[in-house]
Amino acid sequence: MCIACNRALNVRICAEHLGRRGINAIPAEIVHKSLILCAICSFSARMLGNMRQVLCIAGFCLAGLAQTVEVAEAQTTDPLRTFANCAGRLSAFMEYQWMFDGEGSEQTQMQRAAMLDLIEATMAPDQARQILHWRISAKMAHAALLTRATFNDDPADALWAQRAAERLRLGCTSLLLS
Repeated sequence: MCIACNRALNVRICAEHLGRRGINAIPAEIVHKSLILCAICSFSARMLGNMRQVLCIAGFCLAGLAQTVEVAEAQTTDPLRTFANCAGRLSAFMEYQWMFDGEGSEQTQMQRAAMLDLIEATMAPDQARQILHWRISAKMAHAALLTRATFNDDPADALWAQRAAERLRLGCTSLLLS
């Protein structure tokens, strides 16, 4: 059922209303459900001849999938995983600062140490392997963002990567009291 016109369809919003009202007209609940987004893309690819709308919807689907991952992490109820991800991100940022901003790495090192203390205080002994996996995964992902921001030929993409890395890092440092 299309949420805009209540027509009986297999998608949440019909391509006609998506094209007329734009992507911002879609409620946030749809943005965070990748299966529904993929249904919109497949429906539109079959039903529309207008390639611009298909590409627009496909881009919306990819953006929605990225938001799904970010929202899922933000809504996690496991503080231990949040602390582990933040420790990994701060490790990557500290190594980045060693190359480009040596003095700034001292503050990041203290923030990382505080995050490691939080991990140690909240973890069970049998969780060490999982925590290490979370830390390494977050560190690699954050290092990739920083590399993309620094050595990118596309200024718009570099700016996006820089802002994403900064937003994630600030989200982690906001968890600390000092």
